[in-house]
Amino acid sequence: RPDSGEIYVANTEALNLMHFDTNLRGHFIDNRMARINPADGSVTNYDLNPGIDYNVLPNLAAKSNALSQPTAIVFDGSGSNLYVTSFGTDRIAKLDPDGNILARIEVGPPTEFGSEIDSRNMRGPRGLALNAATGRLYVLNRIANTLTVIDTTNDVVLKEIPIGSFDPTPTAIRQGRGFLYDAKQSGNGTASCAGCHIDSDMDFLAWDLGNPGGE
Repeated sequence: RPDSGEIYVANTEALNLMHFDTNLRGHFIDNRMARINPADGSVTNYDLNPGIDYNVLPNLAAKSNALSQPTAIVFDGSGSNLYVTSFGTDRIAKLDPDGNILARIEVGPPTEFGSEIDSRNMRGPRGLALNAATGRLYVLNRIANTLTVIDTTNDVVLKEIPIGSFDPTPTAIRQGRGFLYDAKQSGNGTASCAGCHIDSDMDFLAWDLGNPGGE
């Protein structure tokens, strides 16, 4: 953070200490932003989905706002606002330094739900670069291989630019990749397969997902 020197870190917190999948019910991971004071090492975590009622499934209202798998953070020059990518829901969130969400900017396909979710055309915002002087925020979309340009004055998307004309990835893999990361496919928009299988790998955490009441 330019004005204070504090360090902000996008992260997720797995709830793997909670036993049995029936107890997790749509809430097995928290999407967070950590604020670190380098002077004393203290850490304050902010939940990026503070208003979601995890007892409601499916939760269409949550899907329309949820932030999942934050991957990048950039501050404006004054340190008064910051932007965070939501890789799992194709959104950019604008926040104040205390974790309050000021705006959500859609960079993916039109927001649809249920069987209409377009995971084949996920954008996957992964990186950010801010040109504060011109009021332009540049978003690297890893899955779509595009660059989205955002006007930070009004927090609106101006255009999306392809950044690679040749993609050697087989079509089945290219179109299927979004299904691993698309949190909009979940009941409340907060989690995807990639919540545990980060970047299609493993989180190497121990989970007890048995169900003693099951058959």
